[in-house]
Order: sequence, then structure tokens, then C-alpha cells
Amino acid sequence: MSNKENGPDNISSELHYIDSLIQRYRSDTHLAESLSRLKSNLSGKRAKLSKKNQFDLFDNSPYGIFILDENGKYLDINKVAVSQLGYSKNELLRLNVKDVMALSGPGQSAATFNELKKKKSTGVEILFRNRNGDEFFMSVKIIKITDKIFVAYTEDIDRQKAIELALVESETKNKALSEVANEAIFFTEKGYIVECNEAASKILGYDRDEIIGKFGTVFSAPETLDVLRNNMMSGYDKPYEATVVRKDGSRIPVEIEGKMYRYKGQDVRVAIVRDLSFQKRAEKELKEKEEKLKLFADHTNDLVWTIDRNLNYTYISPSVIRLLGYTSDAFIGKHVTFLLTEDSKKIIFETLRKIADNVDEKSGFHASAKLEVDFVHRNNSIITFEVQANALFTESKEIEFFTGVSRDITQRKKNDEKLQQAADILNNIGSGIYLYHLENIEDDRTLRLIAANPSSTSITGLEIQDILGKTIDECFPSFRKLGLVKKYAEVIRTRQPATFDSVEYYDKKTGNLHLSLKAFPLPNNCIGISFENISKLIKTQKELQDRNSELNHFVYKVSHDLRAPLASVKGLLNLAKYGNDSELYLSKIEDSIDKLDHFIRNVLSHSRNLNTTPIVDDIDFEVIINQCFTELNYLSGIEALEKEIHISSGKFHNDSVRIFEIFRNIISNAIKYQDKEKETSIIQINIRIKPNEAKIEIKDNGIGIEKNHLGHVFSMFYRATEISDGSGIGLYIVYQAIKKLNGQINITSAYGEGTTFKIVLPNLIAS
Repeated sequence: MSNKENGPDNISSELHYIDSLIQRYRSDTHLAESLSRLKSNLSGKRAKLSKKNQFDLFDNSPYGIFILDENGKYLDINKVAVSQLGYSKNELLRLNVKDVMALSGPGQSAATFNELKKKKSTGVEILFRNRNGDEFFMSVKIIKITDKIFVAYTEDIDRQKAIELALVESETKNKALSEVANEAIFFTEKGYIVECNEAASKILGYDRDEIIGKFGTVFSAPETLDVLRNNMMSGYDKPYEATVVRKDGSRIPVEIEGKMYRYKGQDVRVAIVRDLSFQKRAEKELKEKEEKLKLFADHTNDLVWTIDRNLNYTYISPSVIRLLGYTSDAFIGKHVTFLLTEDSKKIIFETLRKIADNVDEKSGFHASAKLEVDFVHRNNSIITFEVQANALFTESKEIEFFTGVSRDITQRKKNDEKLQQAADILNNIGSGIYLYHLENIEDDRTLRLIAANPSSTSITGLEIQDILGKTIDECFPSFRKLGLVKKYAEVIRTRQPATFDSVEYYDKKTGNLHLSLKAFPLPNNCIGISFENISKLIKTQKELQDRNSELNHFVYKVSHDLRAPLASVKGLLNLAKYGNDSELYLSKIEDSIDKLDHFIRNVLSHSRNLNTTPIVDDIDFEVIINQCFTELNYLSGIEALEKEIHISSGKFHNDSVRIFEIFRNIISNAIKYQDKEKETSIIQINIRIKPNEAKIEIKDNGIGIEKNHLGHVFSMFYRATEISDGSGIGLYIVYQAIKKLNGQINITSAYGEGTTFKIVLPNLIAS
């Protein structure tokens, strides 16, 4: 290329031609820029392309650019072209395009270059091989600058092809994602909607076909139309708010965020539209709540406050002037310890330390605490507050701020102390205490237990936790039958206390109880019931009555049974003075004395049984039984009674004197009440000794006891048969002795067949 070939006469026509090329390729920014620079260079004073001008023209281009003559010889090459082929610039400048194509791959030749010149820069894809032997596709465009100068414009499209494949896959995925997205997605080209997802139809209320083809602003509310239009046309890419009108005419607030993208070979604007209806409602509700909270804080009786990260007050409600005597302004900017007592300051810092130790990501960096602190009132009095504090921390566990509510509990603390004193007194009272509340003043079925003291459990056997909160009918079903429920309700209604001296109550745990009750009215339709267990007193009274009755009977019986033998002896002595048969009289006198001795012995045994505690010693049943028969040897008929005695082995411990009296009286009856009509009179004694008890069975085949007498045989001085000449105290002594030993006795008898006693006695020192 010479100066002559590019002289001044040709420069004007070439410049005109370059202008037409710039207009044709104005959409290709880089190529248009290159052409403009070439035009500028050609307009200079120097006609030929210098090395410096070539560098300025091409080296900053992102594409490979080759300057060629009409024969394909390289005149200049930029850096990108050098890097594409892998040869140095000097090596390529010594080569012809035919040589490079031959090196690049099979079938490449000068013909290819000639074909490219004929295509008038439409471009083709050619497989090249670089100096390292790596093959890659290159897009090549040949632009005719003059008849003598051509520009080859190349681009490595291997990466572009991979990108195109990825884009196809990406478009498929993006379409699927856009269809399931909650936000509406719109694709617009020159303002017209060319695509949208399912969420767009849901937000606008139109079918997809009704949306496609519409101008993007057609769905805008009038007040946001200009904003929407301006942002669309200017390519504004920041989020902004607008209002859209749905198909049904309803209006919804939305947030729109748009960006320009290359979509299906076209420059389109993608807009994401989010429905803000829920958010706006939430914001409105939050604002209303904040206003209400402020209204509450400004008028509440409690202290509402906030504290910053430096533990200084930033807000405190106006109630502080009533509670502490200071205005809100006096607290703002003051430290949290302002007006706290020294002990409360320690509590505050200890609480803060514990809160900080327990704050982590799981807690959402939020913590709360409940504590009691004392403030010094302006008048120097101490005011106690119950504080509910909430703390928010940063992720680095630094305090963000505190907020909370403080409630004056000074009076409540005093009341609690009084209540505690009352509770201590209540819990230490020996009497049972129940507190009831009549929920409906007209309905005594709503009388419900609200409190009880420990002594009530020891008396009734009912655990407090089992009956607390229950109605009186659920706690004490029998009280309604006794009329107590109605009477309790009357005490509440009339405000008049009442006393119930003795109420019999039955419970499965405690059995029969006798209670003395006092009912007294309390405020708020409540009633207090104090009660004591008088079962022992009732029992003692009954025993005393029984003892008095027995004593009266005993005095009469003793006077009678003592005088009768003495009178008999006195009569026999008078007869002996005048009679001759002295031995007969002496024998009868002896019988009377024996009866008197037996009676006196029984009386002494009864007295001993009542007034002495058991004396435990080793028991030898065989020795006791033999001693009984020996002592009763004076009784008539003893020689005719056959004995069958069986005693198991084993150690047994009990009161030997009382056991002797039990056996002596039962054996005595077996001797006295033999059935004379039977050929043989038998007494069977079977004793089975166990580790914890002894089971005794004494059976005879005597005259027996009629059924109507069986229930009375253990009563004092009761005689079950007319033929008896005894005192009737023997079986009474047996029963009392067994009772004293905590044993059991059972009698069965059939008149004319015999009698059986079954006795169980405890082993007082179990082996």
C-alpha cells in the first residue's frame, strides 16, 4: 500500500464509503467505533496508514482485527488477533491469509478468502487451529474499506457456542422457575409485554393471553402512570412502588424492579412485580399497634421504658412522676442504675451477665428476664418494682437495646408478707381449715374449695392437691345428706357464723369420723370452716358410758354374788350346829367358798386386764393348758372330759397371764356345759404357731348356745343358759383380754352340738 494509491483524490470517496459503513453497522458498537477511527485517520494529512495509527485504531478492540490488501497479505494485526492464532505479530506479517488458512485446517485456502470478500461482511463460522494445535470456531467478517484495503473482523465463538447451549438450558429452567415464582415476571420489548409467568396472571386477574401484547403501563393506576412509564423507558433498575388495577377493578400496591436483558436475540426489559398488599396491611397494623402502644405507654399505671446499648434511658412513660416523683425528662440520658438502691444495682448487673451468657443464634439474639428491684422515691421512700425486661443483642453478642415494663409491687409485697404470716399461722394450727368460695350466691352446688391447711389432711386423710378446686359435693358427698352444704351457703348469705358440735363423716381412708365444725363468713362470698376430729372423744365418752353401765351392773353383781356364797355358808353353819352330818355340811361350805374364790379371781383378772399393759414373755401353750386343767380340777365333771390337744412347734411371745385367763375361762365353760346325754364329752385344742401370729381353735361337743344368744355372750354378766350357775363374767374377760392383746376372737355354736372358739393372737416379738 503506497501513498500514490491512497492519494488525496481517493480519500474523499473512501471517507464517504466509510460513512455508509458506519451507518450500516451502527448497532455493532465496536465495529462502528473502529470504522470511525479509521475515518478519522484517513482524514489526516498523511495518506498511508502508519504503524502508530494502526495501533490506535485496533489494539483496544475486544475483537481480532486484520488489515489486508486485495491479495490477502497482512498489513497490520491487533493484539487480540495475535492471541487468537498463537503466532507472533512479526510471524503473521510475513504470512499471507492463504498460508494462515492452510495452517489452520483442511480445506482452508485462498478460495475461502475470496468467498468471504464476496459475502459482503455477512460473516461465516470457520474452524481454526492455533499454533498449539487447539481447534476452535471463529466468526469471521470481511469488510471492504477500499478496492485495495480490507478489514477482517474475527471473534472466538467457542465460548459463545457453549454460552448459547447454556442459555437454551437456562431459558428452560428459568421458564420453569418463573412459572412457580410468587412474584410476577414480565418481559417487555419497547414497552410491550412479550412474555409473563403464572404469578402475573394471579396478581392482575387476567389470563396470560390477555396480558401478552399489552403496553406495560396499561395496568397502572392513574396516580403512578407517569412514574411507571418514565422508569420503563429510561431503563431505571432500582426497586420502586406503584399501584396496579386488576381486572375486577380492585387496586393493589406493588413493588417493581426492572433490568435490561438479552432475551431470544433481542434486548428486553425484565420486570419483577411483587404484591405488597399483605406487607402494606402489616405495616398499617404495625403502625396502629405502635400508636396504641404509645397511647398505652403514655397512660398506663406501669412504667414502660427503653434503654440503649450504653444502658441509658431513651424513653420512660409519664407514669414515672406518680410512681417515683420525677418527670420523664429527669430519666432521659441517665444510666439504668439511676435511683436504684445499692443491692438492686448488683441485681441489675448480675442479671445482665446471665442474659449475655445465654444469648446465641438459637435464641434469635433475644433474651428476657424477670426481676425485682428497689427504687428510691423522691421522698426517700423505697418503691419495689417487678421488672419484665427484654434485650436484643447483635450477632457478636453486644447489646442492641432494652425495652420493658416495671410494675409497682410495693403494696403487694406488704400484703404478701401479711398473707405469708397468716399462712404460717394457718399451717401451724392443729385444727383443720377449709376455705370455700360460693361462685353463684343462689346455687350451693357452686361451693368450691379454694384453700386448705396441712392439718386438714391429717384429720380427713384427703390430700390437698386431690381436692383443691373441687366442689364440696365432690369432696364430701355425704355432707349434702347431712344438710351441711345448705347450712354453709346460709352462713355466706346471712353473714352469721354457725357451730356444729358433732358431725359423723365416713371416708374410705379414715373410716368413720366424728367432727366438730365451726363455720365463719369471709369476704367475696367465701366461708372458712375449722374442724377437729372428736372421734376419740366420742369413743371415750361411749367407753365411759359403757364403763359406767358396767360399773353399775358390776356393783350389783358383785354385791349379789359375794353375798350369796356367804349367806349359803352362814346357813350351812347354823344347820351344822343342830345336825349330825357335819361332813356333808363342810363339803357344801367348801363348794360355796370355791365359787366365791372363782368369782373373786375373775373380778381381779378383769381389773388387771383394764389397768395393766401386756407383759411380753415366752409362751409355752402346753404348760398353760395343763395348769388350767389342774386349777379347774375342783369342777364337777372334769374327770369325764376327754382332751385332744395339738400344738405346732415354734416360738411365740405374748402376755402369759392373759393367755392363761383366756384358756381357763373357755376350758371352764367346756367342763360346766357338757352334754350329759352324749356318751363321750370331748374338748379339742389345736394351736398353729406362725412367725407373726398364733391361730388357736378350741372346740367342744357340749350343749351348745342358741343362735339368739351368740351376739351377747361376750357381754358382762350375760348368761346364755338357765342351767348355768356361773357369774356370766368369764367370756367377757376373754373378750377384753384378747382385745387388749390386739387379737381377734370368733365364736360359732349349734345348740345341742357344741361350740367352737377361733382365736388369733399376734406374736409380739416375731422370730
